[in-house]
Amino acid sequence: MLAATWDYVASCGNTAILISSLELSACVAAELGDGLRAARLAGAAEAIRHKAGTPVDQSSAALLERYLAPARAAIERGAWDADLAAGRALTREQAVALLRSPPPGPPPFPAT
Repeated sequence: MLAATWDYVASCGNTAILISSLELSACVAAELGDGLRAARLAGAAEAIRHKAGTPVDQSSAALLERYLAPARAAIERGAWDADLAAGRALTREQAVALLRSPPPGPPPFPAT
């Protein structure tokens, strides 16, 4: 199901869906303890928002802050900023590829 979701996100051309997917994936990565992936995903979402002229609404900003703030605080500032910048530098296609790519390391919980 998740693979089909990413296929849809990649092919639909809907910028709002891509941004939401990136932001929610950043929140999940942060919650799972992968702060650098969270920063990269958040940076990609920021860049796509900026290019599309779509400002972040208050509720989305609050959700992002709720999940990203603890991850940002747990990582050395330079590392966080570097991954955030790396995410901002991604093209739309590279951002989709990041969504599709598995995170490094073992899964955070056993597969069922």
